Amino acid sequence: MVKVEVVQELAPSPEWELMWTMLPWILTPIALLIHLYQSKFAGFLADAVRMFCANKEHDEKVRKLATELAELKAEQRVLSPVNDFALYFKKDRLINKLQEQYDQAVRDRSSAAPSSFILAPATNAIAHILALLLLNSLNQPAAACIPYAAFWPINGLLRFPSVFTTLSNSRCDELSTEVSLFVFLYFAVTFIRRIVRE
Repeated sequence: MVKVEVVQELAPSPEWELMWTMLPWILTPIALLIHLYQSKFAGFLADAVRMFCANKEHDEKVRKLATELAELKAEQRVLSPVNDFALYFKKDRLINKLQEQYDQAVRDRSSAAPSSFILAPATNAIAHILALLLLNSLNQPAAACIPYAAFWPINGLLRFPSVFTTLSNSRCDELSTEVSLFVFLYFAVTFIRRIVRE
């Protein structure tokens, strides 16, 4: 006798469905914030990359040389160039040698760090790509409907990023154009910022 097991498909729970319907309403404002504050976000990313790529050996060497240099300068300040001529200028030669080593260590540390010339555009691109990925990760909900003729030549752009697809939960008729949540929030935030500035 052969046993046959029936695999029952699990229907998604109501909580799971609620989460999937609410996710675009959560991700869209996050993407909008990344887009609006892209330069600050890119600066934060650049600082994180610099901190991650920091060479601990170079930092330790620079710190060690800086403390030795500070100690020698403190010792030299106590000495008089007239009364302690030989000892004063011996410390001066040591300070000059350590200063050169310190300057070289600082140059080595800065050359080992990622270049700002490359890092700034790369982090800006990452911020833009992250915002677009968040926007395109789920189907954008329709936030409003406006008459089709109101923005006739550019009414398709009001559905960004879903320009070529229909928006989810659209309740618009044929004579109306859908406005995506991203565009609605973008114009609302821009309008409020302009009012606050004036």
